[in-house]
Amino acid sequence: MQISALKKYIDLLSELANIRLFVVRYAVNAVVLVELLYLPYVLAPATFVSLEWFRNMLLFIPIVLMGANSGYVNLYYQQEGDFRFGLLISTLFIAFVSSLLVSYIVGDVFFLIAILLYLIIIGVEKILIVDGYLVLASLYKASFSVVLILMAYINGEYLADKLEAAFSISIISGGCFWLLLVLWAYRRNIIKGVCSIRGAYINQFRNEYLALVRAGFFISMQTFVLIAFFLFDRWYILNKYSLYAAEYSISFSLAQVVFIALNTVGYSMQRKLGEGMVGHTRSSIKRLLKINSAFFLMLLLGSLTLIWWVIRLGVFLKYGDFFMSYLCISFFYGLYYLLSTYSVIGLYAGLSKMFMLYILVAFTLNFFVSNVFVLAGVGYYYFVVKSGVILLMLAIGIYTHTLKAIDAK
Repeated sequence: MQISALKKYIDLLSELANIRLFVVRYAVNAVVLVELLYLPYVLAPATFVSLEWFRNMLLFIPIVLMGANSGYVNLYYQQEGDFRFGLLISTLFIAFVSSLLVSYIVGDVFFLIAILLYLIIIGVEKILIVDGYLVLASLYKASFSVVLILMAYINGEYLADKLEAAFSISIISGGCFWLLLVLWAYRRNIIKGVCSIRGAYINQFRNEYLALVRAGFFISMQTFVLIAFFLFDRWYILNKYSLYAAEYSISFSLAQVVFIALNTVGYSMQRKLGEGMVGHTRSSIKRLLKINSAFFLMLLLGSLTLIWWVIRLGVFLKYGDFFMSYLCISFFYGLYYLLSTYSVIGLYAGLSKMFMLYILVAFTLNFFVSNVFVLAGVGYYYFVVKSGVILLMLAIGIYTHTLKAIDAK
């Protein structure tokens, strides 16, 4: 009976995404999962908390692209053109200027190179998605993880003492390896691409960049406001609930087991949802949600069982009993990722400004309620649940407007 149900589920899941792609990409992300399990095991809680802070801060850097990377995918699926050279040239220029500016402020050469490479990777990733290289597009995160794992295994003391430099080195080494893989994948088109660039004018690249920004600005700003939402929570816990900082960090890190799986489906769906916008109906989207919901429940129950045993066996004894934190984060944040998967349809339907407004309201509400909680002396677990409920309300609002956009087409 269980085998029959599993087979039926896999058949239904294949409607969402290419199963082979899903399995391969999750295997790639298994490297990231190894990092998430290994680093908190070998590092001191304080070092791991700092590492997670740097990792989340890195996600904010692409804001300097002003949404050009998101605009590229949006314009492509709206069949308004393939502006890849405009994206590449503008990304290279902005990455160079931004890295020099940050290096001047911080005075760290490693950080300069890391920012330069990371911004280039973010731009190239979108081109790979459009061209169907979805597995290759996701490999850069695994490359970062491999370097961090090796550094922690070979010399954990260096990683702890020189955390900023070690983190930058992981981005540089992993990023260079990934870019070499991309060059190999596109080796037959490089000469043709260079000739196309030589024959173009600077005005053309400028106009393409402006078109990309117009198409992707509000889409990218949604991501950055959401990142600010998470960073604000993390900062508040570090400063107002400091006794729970390590518990929160490891819970959020291990919850990536659920988030990565949901994002893997969403990542695989992105192209299908973009290419098949015209064929979507309210009933088809609801059916897809039911399939994804079943997958989420399987993940949640499986991960909760795993974490319960991990805590019982004392694998992460220095972090205490973090089961409740993990439950709250994986459940509420997981529901957000589950529902927001379909927001790509609304974005391609021109609802980016509406979604941006929703996220700003959620961020403002979270900021206000968080301050009230701290002043009232509300406990840590209520603080985590508060953020999860606000995210869930946000996801429901976005999903509802996505359905309305489908009805109106």
